[in-house]
Amino acid sequence: MNEYVDPWDKEPPLPTNVPIVENVYPFTDLPKHEQKSYELYSWIQQFNISREAYVTLLAMLNKWIMKEGFENVPLYSSAKSEARLERMFNVKETKYRICPKHCRLFPVNSMDPCKCNASQFKQNGNPIETMSYLLLSRQLAMFIANTDIRESIYEKINYKADPGMLTDIFDGSIYQKLKTTLFPNQSPTDIDLAVSLFVDGFLRPLINELRVLEDAGMIVDCAGRPINVKVHCLLVSGDIISVQELIHHSGCMSSYGCRQCRIATVREISPVGRGYGGYYTGTIVMSTSRTDEEFKGYENEFGISKATDFAQLKSFHGYSFFGLDELHLIGANVMKRIWQMVSGDFATDINTTILLPKQTCSAIGSAITELSATIPSAIFEGSFRDVYKKAGLMRSVDWIMFLQAVVPTLVFERLVEEYTSSAEQVDAIMSLVIGCLLALQWNIDQDDLAKINT
Repeated sequence: MNEYVDPWDKEPPLPTNVPIVENVYPFTDLPKHEQKSYELYSWIQQFNISREAYVTLLAMLNKWIMKEGFENVPLYSSAKSEARLERMFNVKETKYRICPKHCRLFPVNSMDPCKCNASQFKQNGNPIETMSYLLLSRQLAMFIANTDIRESIYEKINYKADPGMLTDIFDGSIYQKLKTTLFPNQSPTDIDLAVSLFVDGFLRPLINELRVLEDAGMIVDCAGRPINVKVHCLLVSGDIISVQELIHHSGCMSSYGCRQCRIATVREISPVGRGYGGYYTGTIVMSTSRTDEEFKGYENEFGISKATDFAQLKSFHGYSFFGLDELHLIGANVMKRIWQMVSGDFATDINTTILLPKQTCSAIGSAITELSATIPSAIFEGSFRDVYKKAGLMRSVDWIMFLQAVVPTLVFERLVEEYTSSAEQVDAIMSLVIGCLLALQWNIDQDDLAKINT
């Protein structure tokens, strides 16, 4: 049997020495009903409204629309609004064939089979499944062409923060280290741009674009004036599972479950009392950091099976290149697990050392509900819910808000009453909470970093 060859390996070498040219023209004015559809679509995306709720709201609004206001034309559905974005922003999608089993993505016009031998085409010759890709260069060009956005980028690049203060990636050691080599050109017509990407799934088209953008860059022709732009990716993130797949990591339950260091897991019985899982005993200092060679495929004994595509980039800087998503890490995991330990929300009775009586947990939930009416909704992004009765309805953002507003007050007070303020477990849990709270701030100074580390 012949060895399977990845269809991308059959493609001609990628020329990275020719810049991408993007011509940006003024936005196309949309008809009134299309503009309203786009405004609603943007609002839905901004507030992360579910697709089901979107469809229900749309049906209700279309019943109420008055003939004089909308020319008797209903608002567009989500799919139709997305299709009209191409018309408004002059952004064209590229469709790639993907295996119906989601094994791989194929180059444009490729007719190759998949390694899994699954059927790839319908009887009419069209692919069974495709993925739409919007060129990163085109999206960035739309930003660069906007005078206000371009000036704000230039201002941010040249902004000097207060010594010791960290406000964003430009203040960090990685950017400062790479600044002279990758970001030497910073003028209104010659920009070296740093970007962060939040991605999952098939990456080959994106990686190819990034390789061209970091080598030859792109020329954005807008308002009769060309702007030279080079783009370097400094951070890639996503949810925990997505990043695990990006770096070909064996997962958080494996022998070396951390993707930043080589701390070994230990096998212990699970909190629910059934079966075993992998856990970290913890150390005062961080275990040995993962090396760049691990991500480049040269060392695979610590759970990373092969090279990540992002290691090809000039801007790649090892384990810190991959972000930790706060919603999943702190919200859906750390805070949710803390409350399970406090409330005893396990299938079996497990002594978690910070367990509170059920009536106390019920009182905390009732207090949250009573106080929620007095708190301005604009202060927090999440929702206040009765965490005792409705923990299953809590979203990641709700758990973070619970961490920020409720744990340091209501929960901590009850823990002190139950175990005293000098109890080792109370001190430990509040140290963890304080560390998370500091990490969630928009600005962090050296004192904050010292507190997080201690």
